[in-house]
Amino acid sequence: MPNDITLNYNGYYRNYKEPSITNDDVFGFCYHDYDLHKLSRPSYNGAVRSIRGLPETVSIIDRNGYVLLTEDIQWHWYNWNKLYVNQSEEENKRSFFSLTTSDRAWTNRYGSNSKGGTACANYPCGTNLDKEPMRLFPLLSGGAYIKIIGGIGTEFLTYETMSSTESLDNYSPFTHPHLFYFATNSIRIEIWKNKKTGAIVPEGTTGSIWTEKWIENKVEPFPQFQNKAIVPMISRGIKYNKIESYKVKILPKGSPIPSPFVY
Repeated sequence: MPNDITLNYNGYYRNYKEPSITNDDVFGFCYHDYDLHKLSRPSYNGAVRSIRGLPETVSIIDRNGYVLLTEDIQWHWYNWNKLYVNQSEEENKRSFFSLTTSDRAWTNRYGSNSKGGTACANYPCGTNLDKEPMRLFPLLSGGAYIKIIGGIGTEFLTYETMSSTESLDNYSPFTHPHLFYFATNSIRIEIWKNKKTGAIVPEGTTGSIWTEKWIENKVEPFPQFQNKAIVPMISRGIKYNKIESYKVKILPKGSPIPSPFVY
């Protein structure tokens, strides 16, 4: 992969230089639900018809536990998301609050409100400041781009992360894109057909019915931060984590960063 890279899928990346890349570096791409199961997350989970999309989380082999989201880490996460958007500070705060609610997988009951868990301190939003800080539970999303630093050819891959105990000042999604992932939803779309001709038509078209089948392979971004919400890869006290090899596609050397979305 060249050091000077231009990425332009949906405007999510800009020009950047990643000084950590060498000719020997190996990168991977977390498979989507459809890649692994030929089903969307809602269908794989047996969700009712009204559920069209669910978060496409990817579990990892984490042995160190959650990261306490100190004020410094929270401000970094907040400001990293702001790099992608052009909206007011109030809108940024609403986005961050929503991205970190307690019912999100990465905060796992210790987020910005009490919905599904415990309301914790959200420093950028200025809420619950008398409470303990939010927590970040390490995981990934389908489409996450990771740097493989060990385990090739074995059951478990080791990938690079940031550490909760180091300074985060030198990191950015533009300089180190393999240390951040876009939050994604696995989406299914109903397939409808004309009652008379059987021709496939847009959903809800007059004179049509649902075929009881779905388009299963769609992946869309979370809506926060103008559909560009990112989550940092931070491990507790170490700069790596592990993931089962079958969940990752190893990319050929020199490959551009794949888009995490499937429209």
